[in-house]
Amino acid sequence: MVTAIYVAVSVPVEVVLGFLAAWLVNLGAPWSRGFRTVIGIPLFTMEVAIGYPGVLLFSSQGGIVPVVLGLTGIEVPWLSTASGGIAAAILLDIWRWTSFVFVIVLAGLAGISSDLYDAAILDAKSHWQVMWRLGVPLAWPVTTIAILLRTIECLKVFAIPYALTTGGPGTSTEVFSAMDYLTTVQFFN
Repeated sequence: MVTAIYVAVSVPVEVVLGFLAAWLVNLGAPWSRGFRTVIGIPLFTMEVAIGYPGVLLFSSQGGIVPVVLGLTGIEVPWLSTASGGIAAAILLDIWRWTSFVFVIVLAGLAGISSDLYDAAILDAKSHWQVMWRLGVPLAWPVTTIAILLRTIECLKVFAIPYALTTGGPGTSTEVFSAMDYLTTVQFFN
């Protein structure tokens, strides 16, 4: 059940954020060159290397995220509850894998002829309407590949949730891969 929630939340958010970022970069925003570099950095980081610093980010004893949210009056028990632990893992997963979707969708959007964009801009009221009526349908085959690859990879997630919470509290944040690891390797069952 935890894995299903993990996939159902993280994959759609990654696809939407990755598509929107790719669309804005494809429009030729002035910050797009530097953004391509910055958004690609998490993709080349190992998941364990994201999970362990995530403990420092979400720790209730001086973690950056609880401190910042505490200044606004929001108190979230990130790593001490099931919902907080899985939410922290999902946020780290989104941070890491949105760049993957971004790269794939950007390649798909770059393959659309500039003549089609020019014609669509003349008929549309805004760039968002062009994105919805031209960009999404024409980039859909590539976006589908990104969705499929992310779903498969997300179903076998292990390192981020395990490094962040070790499946706890109890087994409430234990994804299927962690349960499989504990059952077969650690407990020889």
